[in-house]
Amino acid sequence: MRVAIIGGGVYGYSIAWRLLLAGQSVTLFEQYGALNTRSSSHGLLRIYRHATFEGDVYCQLMNQARTLWHELEEFQSTSLINSCGCIYIGKPDSELIRESKRVALSQKMATRSGSKADFPWSQFDLKDDEVWILEEGAGMLYSDECVRSLRMAALEMGLEERIQKVSNLAEIESKFDAVIIAAGRFTNDLLGEESLPLEVTEQTIAWCSVSGPTDFPVFAHETDTDFIYGFPPTSGNPLMKVGRHNTVDPGNSELNKGDQIAERAQTLFPNTVTGLAKQETCYYTNTPDHHFIVDWLPNHAKILVVSCCSGHGFKYAPAIAEHVATAIQSGSIPDALKQFSLGRF
Repeated sequence: MRVAIIGGGVYGYSIAWRLLLAGQSVTLFEQYGALNTRSSSHGLLRIYRHATFEGDVYCQLMNQARTLWHELEEFQSTSLINSCGCIYIGKPDSELIRESKRVALSQKMATRSGSKADFPWSQFDLKDDEVWILEEGAGMLYSDECVRSLRMAALEMGLEERIQKVSNLAEIESKFDAVIIAAGRFTNDLLGEESLPLEVTEQTIAWCSVSGPTDFPVFAHETDTDFIYGFPPTSGNPLMKVGRHNTVDPGNSELNKGDQIAERAQTLFPNTVTGLAKQETCYYTNTPDHHFIVDWLPNHAKILVVSCCSGHGFKYAPAIAEHVATAIQSGSIPDALKQFSLGRF
């Protein structure tokens, strides 16, 4: 079977890897070249957590993804996961704390919890009415290294990689047995009049300078007014990555938010964060209900669209790729992905 994949991000290379393992012939088209910074997949770090609040199917996918990330680590003799833990902080009735407790119980996850009085990390400044839950098996993925390792694994198994923009989808469709669109924020540019309910938004990331000990876990902090998340410095990276869980439309002039995010981080880390070192912009591709799309393109029996919002969706990539490989070979969407049907819109 000859399969074309359009898009060289974490999903494009994950799908290529799983299809090649299944013995299929794969050609991947990437318009900007391998490991470029225009993909939503680029960047040093992504949160790796099992306490996913969107539903049980995501927890099941995360369990599968964990196994496959470890498989890739062994295959490429590299380290992709830092299991430093993830700490969730908020008021007892906040969505973050309520959902963390619910998922931890339903999935029988290893956690610790408490209040400000018994919080283990002195770098944080919790409020008197805040509580915390530590997900001990969580942490961070080294995302650039993940994409690099996926690409190398696929190339070693025979991937044909073309640095080429696909301008004529019908031509690709005519030359291959199946076509997978994993083009992230460029999906609707490719589909044109057949565009899907996808909205691209920009997210500002602050990289903060720090001082003092930084041996704390990945964190998420919800207050009455906002939600931030972040990562401790890592070997080779002395800065703390912090993002605010909100979005800004492309082209909006209100993008210079790095200083605001750094100031917000200083309220949680008053003696650790010393200021903004730099800021970056990344892109989210969202659906109206914020769930993924994995489905056949209407009126195209050979084209499968995979839009998994690789900011939030990055960690699931190898698991979803495994199911996509099954879909391509069987011609039907596996039960694990049926929630992501286009029919819901």
